[in-house]
Amino acid sequence: GRLEEEKGLDTIVAVAKLAAVTRPELEFVIAGTGSLYDDLAAQALAVPNLTVLRNISSHDAQCLRAASEAGIFPTRVIPGFIETFCVAALEYEALGVPVLASSIGGVPEAVPDGRFLVAPGTTAAEWLARIDETLANRAERSAVAAAFAGKFTSARSAQRLIDLATLAGDRLNRLAPLKADPVDDYLATWPARDALIAEPAQM
Repeated sequence: GRLEEEKGLDTIVAVAKLAAVTRPELEFVIAGTGSLYDDLAAQALAVPNLTVLRNISSHDAQCLRAASEAGIFPTRVIPGFIETFCVAALEYEALGVPVLASSIGGVPEAVPDGRFLVAPGTTAAEWLARIDETLANRAERSAVAAAFAGKFTSARSAQRLIDLATLAGDRLNRLAPLKADPVDDYLATWPARDALIAEPAQM
């Protein structure tokens, strides 16, 4: 992934430091390219259970995902940036690897439900507790993640675009000013989302 501020990688470093003391059997890996690589690599020298990798191939990245017990995405909002989706989370889920991701922007669209989301501002200790909870229920979370990722077909993606365009058209017809309203939140009103979660996986 991108080793940049908005990815919240300092949270992973903090969690790894805490786990080194309380859960030393847990290993953390950060892989990707970006402006924070040198700083992250330097920090990892002092954290025995943290490895930072740069410029790995797409094949090696896929192998790393498949070998992971969980994927961690503590993305944060910074000026000029908010995560509109989380493709990386979906890539892990497609391999049956459960994830934990920050509940910001469009990230909730990329996970099955709230068990896979972590509130913004969550402390390292709380992240570690959520990781422990995920690992304790990994078999079930893995099945849910894989089934959810399997629903992301081209047909469903096209339907999502149609639903969002329809919703946008309805909003533009209103006399009242546009404003954030829970009733109008596209994540809540997108009709395909309920079907996406509810329908059994096709075998």
